[in-house]
Amino acid sequence: MSAARLARQREHLNTAGPAGTQDTDLKYCYLAKAAYDAYDHGRCRYSLDRMLPALGLGDHGYVATAFLYAAVNIVPVEHQQHWIGYVAVADKAERDRVLGYQYREIVVVWRGTSALDELFKDLEANLQPIHGEESNKLVLVENGIQSLYATSCDSDACKNNQGSAKDQVLAELRRLVTYLRNKCPGDKIHVTATGHSLGGALATLTAWAAAAHEALAGVVVRAVTFGAPRVGNQAFCDELVGPRGVKVHRVIVDRDVVPSLPPTSFGYAHSYRPANFRACLDSLLSANS
Repeated sequence: MSAARLARQREHLNTAGPAGTQDTDLKYCYLAKAAYDAYDHGRCRYSLDRMLPALGLGDHGYVATAFLYAAVNIVPVEHQQHWIGYVAVADKAERDRVLGYQYREIVVVWRGTSALDELFKDLEANLQPIHGEESNKLVLVENGIQSLYATSCDSDACKNNQGSAKDQVLAELRRLVTYLRNKCPGDKIHVTATGHSLGGALATLTAWAAAAHEALAGVVVRAVTFGAPRVGNQAFCDELVGPRGVKVHRVIVDRDVVPSLPPTSFGYAHSYRPANFRACLDSLLSANS
């Protein structure tokens, strides 16, 4: 996410969707903003336990539990590994605060494009089958975004985690869901994937995988995205919100070109109409001020 792009959007923020209030959307804005603020040339500038407190979110109701890394493969350059997000779990106070419902939330937060090689991946707009589901020829997603999400790192430069970002996040979700079911058997569990721009696209792929993961059966899965591009074709969108039951909440900004890309003429579609909410923009703007 660039400061120039957000500055051009300052006066026009749209929001809409099946759910979401300004207070709730702001919560995810702050968490998405933290992924930008913490990024420093391929790594996170803070330790896991210090990141949210250092960014003023120590009392925000969430505790970070894992960092996420993506392999960036630009031929013929050796794989590079970038810190691209984190997983956090809501504490008891946040559980009790959310409209009085008794559920624990796990949030997967993805950073948007912040490096040139990530931008190159953004531009790989050809559609291809979902990783791990290649037998389903009807459901297609963007090649570059899926590459960042599903590529394992086979380079000596990948010192943090050799697995793909997809494998990392599903492993952490399994661990946290198992822990919460044992520790808080009466609580429901929600998983919300969120992010801005590229991060919103990665959040959509995360929700797709989480909603069908056997170890997460019974967990409510949502995607809350900000200024995200299109991720896949109509078959992908239909299954995401249909059989997989993902609740999608999209926030976009007027005159932001990214949500209109890749174009529908390339076979792409959006999974839900956009929503309208102005305060979120100021929150995201402060990430680059």
